[in-house]
Amino acid sequence: MSSAVVPLTDFKLDRIVTAKAHSLLISVQELARKNGVHHVPVLHHERLVGMVCTCDMMFAPPDTQVRDVMKSPVTVALSRSLDEAASLMKERGVGSVVLLRGTTPCGIVTRRDVFSVAPDVAERSALPRCACCGSARHLRTSGEGNVLCIFCAGHQEGDEVRA
Repeated sequence: MSSAVVPLTDFKLDRIVTAKAHSLLISVQELARKNGVHHVPVLHHERLVGMVCTCDMMFAPPDTQVRDVMKSPVTVALSRSLDEAASLMKERGVGSVVLLRGTTPCGIVTRRDVFSVAPDVAERSALPRCACCGSARHLRTSGEGNVLCIFCAGHQEGDEVRA
């Protein structure tokens, strides 16, 4: 895509895979694997209450409830642009935003999507990549301030990595 404004309505509206807050991680990991997704919005009584990423689930026992590892969801109205969604990801340090139609989740935009669909938007928004391999997925900031994906961070002996 060019440097033109990319409306979120044109970008990505899919059936999204969601989990319930009381679901066990083992079932959500299987759900994510079956559907080929990495970011799963968490609902409680049909209301968005959190977001969980497959990399967050890797570090917890499989019998843990999703509510115990989920993070606060970062949302953006469907009426906004991809630039605004990317800027919000950068500001909040997250790998995805949930698209809302009113108060209802209707899609997800990930950091990887932005790099794939509109690299100029990723550049303007200064979205991070792994300092070692260049990945845009599963990023964490090391104690030294380096941005690494969880896989490269695992190869950095003695390096504490935080979300």
